[in-house]
Amino acid sequence: MSSSLQPTETEEEPPCKRKEVSVFRQEIQQVLHSFPALEMESSFRDHFPHYDSPAIHCHYKCNQRNCEAVTLDSKKGDQFAHKWLSDRSVACCKRTGVYWLVFEEGQGMYCFLCRKHNTYNKQNKVKVFNTTPAVRFKKSAIQDHAQSQQHMLL
Repeated sequence: MSSSLQPTETEEEPPCKRKEVSVFRQEIQQVLHSFPALEMESSFRDHFPHYDSPAIHCHYKCNQRNCEAVTLDSKKGDQFAHKWLSDRSVACCKRTGVYWLVFEEGQGMYCFLCRKHNTYNKQNKVKVFNTTPAVRFKKSAIQDHAQSQQHMLL
């Protein structure tokens, strides 16, 4: 063993030291990955005053709290599926990488990005998915919004 504290090129670190470094790296990665989520939650709070209410659901909040279900008012017709919030093909903006879908129990669906940028439908001037909740609980309705002119105005 060399006299310095650092191992030489021919020496290896003891297994316990390698394990400590590995655990430390994993902890750092977890902190780095959670920071963007915390930053996103802060932005969501700015645009959804009741964000901390248990009735509000979005990808970032539900991932942090291990939330996997919503309380639905009735059993009639189509219902919102909680899994849509974290489905990249449904609720993640292809241009920004932001999961934009927000669901409020008893109200409907909103688009975080449309609310943040205050966009509206150019044809009929309505703000569905912005200030007016969308209530057509179909995966295709969410995908249509993601491709809509209103959503693309961001």
